[in-house]
Amino acid sequence: TGDVVKTSTARYAESLKLDTTRITGAKTGYTDLAGLCLIGEFTSNDHNYYFVLLNEPISNNYDHIRDALKLINYYDTNYNEVTILKKNDFVLDIPIINSKQKIYKATSPKEVKYYTNINNYDESLIKYKSNIKELSYKNKINTNIGNIEILYNDELVEKIDITLNEKLNPNIQSFIK
Repeated sequence: TGDVVKTSTARYAESLKLDTTRITGAKTGYTDLAGLCLIGEFTSNDHNYYFVLLNEPISNNYDHIRDALKLINYYDTNYNEVTILKKNDFVLDIPIINSKQKIYKATSPKEVKYYTNINNYDESLIKYKSNIKELSYKNKINTNIGNIEILYNDELVEKIDITLNEKLNPNIQSFIK
């Protein structure tokens, strides 16, 4: 008949004057083993989370709703993306043999972000691993010369391809002996 059915979380929120609009797809329930339960989804800093609250006390305070809102607030406050590399940031010096240039300064072709607990983030835990040992004048401009793995606390964050973006000129003297 066109009636709008309100979810139980919306009804609880209404009676308690709580904003539960960030809890989506929620379902409340009760069993003897699990007690009062709430399962749902929320988005925090552009990341989706699913939660399951079990064995919540049965009271008129609707603690399961309040606990879900505390959880959302915790993630909003403590987790976010940090930028590890900006586009064109220097990443690695690569030696060049038989060329006038001696070092190629590899840069990131894109921004690299990492989602983490911002209170424990430590920039000194960023490491780079590369399969690029050296270059020479034979490497052609605008070609892939290898990749660099970006690690945070020894966990792979992203693997980026590195493109040679300058012409390497031969050093004739390196061939004369």
